[in-house]
Amino acid sequence: MALGVIAVVVSVVALLVSWLSYRESKRSAGAAEHAAGAADRSAAAAESADLRALTPRLTITLAGPADMSSLAIYRVRNDGPVDLDDVTVARPRPPDHIEYHLAVTGADFAEDEISLGPIALTQEAKLTLGCGVAESLPEFHVRIECRSGAGHWTLTEQLPSPRPPDLSDEEKAKRRQVLTFALAEIEGDIAVLGGSSWHTVQLRDANFVLAHGLVIEHAPDWIGPVRDARTGLDEFRAWNDRVGSAVESEAKQHCERLSSLLGGSHTTFQNLRAALETPQASGVRWRS
Repeated sequence: MALGVIAVVVSVVALLVSWLSYRESKRSAGAAEHAAGAADRSAAAAESADLRALTPRLTITLAGPADMSSLAIYRVRNDGPVDLDDVTVARPRPPDHIEYHLAVTGADFAEDEISLGPIALTQEAKLTLGCGVAESLPEFHVRIECRSGAGHWTLTEQLPSPRPPDLSDEEKAKRRQVLTFALAEIEGDIAVLGGSSWHTVQLRDANFVLAHGLVIEHAPDWIGPVRDARTGLDEFRAWNDRVGSAVESEAKQHCERLSSLLGGSHTTFQNLRAALETPQASGVRWRS
C-alpha cells in the first residue's frame, strides 16, 4: 500500500516537472522569437532611417526661355547627399486635364515620363515642359523616381511657374517712380549739354540705368533708343575725359549728338510709363 502511494506521488511529481519544463521551454522559445522579431524590426527601422537620411535633395529652377513662350526649360540639380544612378520624371497632371508633356531638353517629347539618366552630386540635367502659350497656367507637380544603388526614393516636386507673377501695386508704383525720375534726369542732362558748362557738370544717369533695366524687362522690343543713349553717354564721358576742353564746333557736335540720343530714350521711357498704366492696350505687362 505504501509503495503504491509512493509510486503515485512519484508519477505526479514527474508529470509536474515535465509540465514545468515544457512551459519554460515555450516561454524561452517565445522570448527568443520576440527578441528575434525585435531585432528584425530594429534592423528594418535602422535601414529605413538610413534610407530616409539619403533622400535626394533636388533643386529645380527655371532656366528659360522668355515670358509667354510655349516651352519652359528647367535645370534639375542634385544637391546630395549621394550620386544618383537614374532620375525619372513623370509628366504633370494638373486639374485642368490638359496634357503637358516633358522632354529631355534637346530631345523629343515623351508620352508619359522621361529619364534624365544619372546625375552626380552637384551636377544637373535639363528638362523641357510643353506649357502652351496661355497667360494663366496651373501649378505643375511632378513625380520623380530616384535610384542610387539599392536605394529607391519617390519624390513629388513643384516646377516653378513658367509665367512670372504679377507685381504688387507697391512695386508697380516704385517702377513708375523710377521712370519719372529717369525722365527728369534726362531733361536735366539735355539742359546741361545745351549750356556752357557741359564740360564741368557731371551728367546723371543713376535712374536712367534703372529705367534701362525696366525696358529690358517689360518691353525688350523698345530697347534700341535706350541702348544707343547708354552707349552715347559712355562715349561722351570718355571723350570729355580725354580732351578736357575742345574747340567750340567739335564740342557742339558731341553735345548735340548725345542730346539727340537722350531725347530718343526720353520718348521710350514716356511710352513705357504710359503703356504700363494701360497694359491691355499696349501689350506691355506688369511682370516681375
